[in-house]
This record gives sequence, structure tokens and C-alpha cells, in this order.
Amino acid sequence: MSDGSHTARKPWPWPVPTGFVVRGGQEFGALRGATNVLGAMPISKYQGRRTYFFLADVEPRELMTFGVESGIQLDDDSTLEVLGHALAYWAIAEEQDVLILRAFVQDVFDVTLAIYALIRLDRGDRRDALRLRAELHSWLEVRGVEARANVVGTIHERYEAGAVRELDGPRARDFTTAANAAWRFVREPMLRLAFKDLGFSLRDRGDDAFLYAYRAVENARRFHADKVSATETKPVWPPLHVALGTSEGQLQPLTDAATSIRHGDTKSAALAAARVNRDATLVLAEDVLRRLAQHEGVSW
Repeated sequence: MSDGSHTARKPWPWPVPTGFVVRGGQEFGALRGATNVLGAMPISKYQGRRTYFFLADVEPRELMTFGVESGIQLDDDSTLEVLGHALAYWAIAEEQDVLILRAFVQDVFDVTLAIYALIRLDRGDRRDALRLRAELHSWLEVRGVEARANVVGTIHERYEAGAVRELDGPRARDFTTAANAAWRFVREPMLRLAFKDLGFSLRDRGDDAFLYAYRAVENARRFHADKVSATETKPVWPPLHVALGTSEGQLQPLTDAATSIRHGDTKSAALAAARVNRDATLVLAEDVLRRLAQHEGVSW
């Protein structure tokens, strides 16, 4: 299936729809009558539910080829398909507001890419090659589905050109690890925000990266503080430091740089030092998020 651009999609195990309505920004109307394909039988778990598809490209697309050949099964009803720079999330769910579901899927993509970038930084990838963002460009809602073994799709252009030589290799395994971790973290507000802010810090080329990085650490702090007290109004840092083995002094250069940005003090000595030592300052937040992921059972 194609979105009309030159970028084709991987064949997916799409259910063959009969008597469905497909909406992708507009209503196309209903097809009536039974399937004319012999052997098609309705599957009970689809009855009264919807199948949702969300399609995205990862930018900058010229840098990204994840090489994931098989779909990543997130749970019994949700799958993430990956090919080259194209992502497709599809799920069977109760009918719901598509805009709310779209926001959730965008979060899944954002957190996945942030964790993937963190893993690839550990592998030695360049920071400039990991300024990743997912551009969610279209969606479908399918009603009244009959599930079958058919597939609908075309071959990704990079496969046709032979550019993808490594399928289900180290990068694919890292992306799968990231997707499964994101699927856990995205439902926990502080974890979700921590990794989304990490992604913002990686993409930003200016001083705001220090603020995003510090916000990622702040959200990690809130995650651990909430385990101690949900009513505490002042910042509580000890639980984070105890759990992750960090310290206030270790994070001070990032704290000072972010405070300067937050207060509009663009000429501060702390910010000047952070600019000179940009990577070393941002690494402070990345180390906290790495420890946070590992503390929550994610390893790579």
C-alpha cells in the first residue's frame, strides 16, 4: 500500500475488509455484501472492534534504515512494522477518538526513537546521525473486519535498489529493544516525558538542548520521588540519586546551563562553559536516562 508518495510500504498482514468503512481524513462510504473470497471466515475477536493504522516516516530519512524485517509484536492487539525509514503502527481496539489515539501513537514513536538513539550512542554512533523524529502523516480506521492470511503492500524502494543489506541485524535488534521499552514507558507519564525530552535535546542544535536535557532529568526525578510521596511539592532528589547512583554535583553543569536558559541569561558563565563542552554536558542527562531505563529492566 502506498500513501501516494514515491516511498512504498512493506507488505503487512492486513485483514481483508468486508462491509467496512475506511476513514483517512474523510469518509469513503461502506461496502456492502459478503466477501467473494472462498474460505474467508470472521474472527470473533474483531467483532465490534476497529482496526487502526497509523503511518509515519522517520526523518531525516536519508540517514535511517533500521533493517527490521519482521513486525514487532507490542502486545496481542498491537504491532509495529518497520522498513527503511517507514513506520506503521496498527492495532485492534474498541472504537475511540482517532485524535487521542493518534497522540498516543506519536508518543510511542517519539519514545521509541529516543531510546533507540540512546542505545546507538552507546554503540558509538555520531550524535548528528541521531536527530530522529517521526512524521506521522496518515491514518486509517477500518470497521467490520474479517481477518485472513492475505497481505497487501509493495516493496520498499530501498529493498528494490539493494541498499538494505543487513536485515534483522544489530540495528534491528536495538530498534526492537527500544520499541518494546517504549511500549512499557509510554503509559507512565514521567517516564514518557523524560524520554520525549531526551529526544528533543538530541534534535535541538542550539542552547535549548540543555533545557530539554535537564527537563528529562527532572522527569526522572519526579518518577522516583512519586514512589516516595505523591503530595510532596518541593523538588525531591535523593530517591533518584539513591536508585540510579547519581549525585547533585555530577549534574551541576547541566543544572546551571538549564537555569541560565530558563531565566534568559544567555551571557552567563555557566552557559558559556556548556557551549564549549556541549557533548559532555548533554551526556550527563543521557547517562541518567540510560541508568533509568536499566533500573526499569531494559538492557542492551
